[in-house]
Amino acid sequence: MRKITVSQPKLIGREIEYVTDAVSRAELSFGRYTQRFEREFADYCETEYCLTCVNGTAALHLVLLALGVRPGDYVIVPALTYVATVAAVRYVGAIPAFVDVDPDTWTISVDDTANKLAELRADNFRCVAMIPVHLYGVPCEMEELQALAEEYSVHIIEDAAQAHGAVFHGQKIGSFGIAATFSFYGNKVLTSGEGGAVVTSDARLAEKVALYRGQGVSKDRTYWHTVVGYNYRLSNVLAAIACAQLENAEAFAITRKAIWQQYWNLLPRNVQCQKMRLGTIPAYWMFTALVPDGVNRDEVRRRLDAVGVETRPVFPPIPAMPPYAPYGAVPPVAEDIAKRGINLPTHCGLTVRDVEFVAEEFRKALQ
Repeated sequence: MRKITVSQPKLIGREIEYVTDAVSRAELSFGRYTQRFEREFADYCETEYCLTCVNGTAALHLVLLALGVRPGDYVIVPALTYVATVAAVRYVGAIPAFVDVDPDTWTISVDDTANKLAELRADNFRCVAMIPVHLYGVPCEMEELQALAEEYSVHIIEDAAQAHGAVFHGQKIGSFGIAATFSFYGNKVLTSGEGGAVVTSDARLAEKVALYRGQGVSKDRTYWHTVVGYNYRLSNVLAAIACAQLENAEAFAITRKAIWQQYWNLLPRNVQCQKMRLGTIPAYWMFTALVPDGVNRDEVRRRLDAVGVETRPVFPPIPAMPPYAPYGAVPPVAEDIAKRGINLPTHCGLTVRDVEFVAEEFRKALQ
C-alpha cells in the first residue's frame, strides 16, 4: 500500500549541483552560497537584511536578544502555535502573555491582543514585543497589529516560519515588523533540511543579530568576545540547498495553491477549513481543517492512516503544556481548534489523484 505523506521536500532544481560545488571548493562552514542566499532571500522578503542561522527557533532567540528583551519583560504570543515561538521567549527569561486566536484564520486575535496590552499597561507590566504567527502560512491581520504596536510602543516580531512568500495587502510577509523569522526545516515551503533566518530592514538590529549569531566575537579584535554569544551560523552547504530551493519558489507556490483549491472544492460542506482575509495570499504550507463537532479527530486520523494517508494534528495549545501552564489558561478558540484540527497531506509531490483520494477517504473517515 502506497503511503501518502503529510509533507515531503521537493528537490527538483540545482540542489545537487550547488552542494557539489560548495564541497568541491571546500566551502563548508561559510562561503559564497551563504552570502548569496542572504542577499536573495532579503530581496524575496522585501527587506534590507537577511541573516541565516541554524533553525527558526534560533532566529527568534536572536531577535529577542538583539532587542534587549530581558527577564521579567512580557511578550505577547498566540496560544495556538508551534512550541518554538514561546520557547524562545523563555530562553531570554521573558514572560509569555498568551492570547487567543481568530476563529476563522486561526492566527492571533487582534481583539484579544488589544485587551491583553491594555491589561498589562494597567498593571504596570513592561510589554516589549508581540509575536504574531502566520499559522500554517495564513497571514495575520498585520495592519491592525501594527496600529496596536504603535499605540502601546511594542515591537512586532513576525514568526513567519511557515509563511515563505505569503502576502498581506500587496506587501510580503516578513516586512511588517522590526524583524521576522523563518524556518527552512525539511517540511517547509522552502527547505535546506535544517536552517532559519532573520530578516529586517533595521541596520542596528541586523548588526546585533550578527553579533549574537557568531558567538559574540568582535569585528575589530581576533578571538575577543564582547557579549555572550551563540554558535547559530548556517553552513554553506545547507545554504547551497536553500539557494536552489529559492529559485523554484514561484513554481512551488503555484503547485501548493492548486492543492489547496482542490481540497476546498472536494471536502464536505460541513468541514470547516482555515480561512484567510480578502487581500491576503497565504504560503499554502499545510492545508488544515476541523472535523465536525462530535467527531473524534484522532479516530479520523487512525482511519486515514489505515488506508495509507498520513496526517498531523493541529498544534496543541501551548498553555496546556507543563512548562508553560503557569503563564496562562488555555483560551477557548485555541482549545477548540487544537481538539478538532487536522493537517492533510500538502506538498508538491502530490498528484491530482492523490488529493482526490485523500479527500474521499477523509469524507469516509468522518462517517
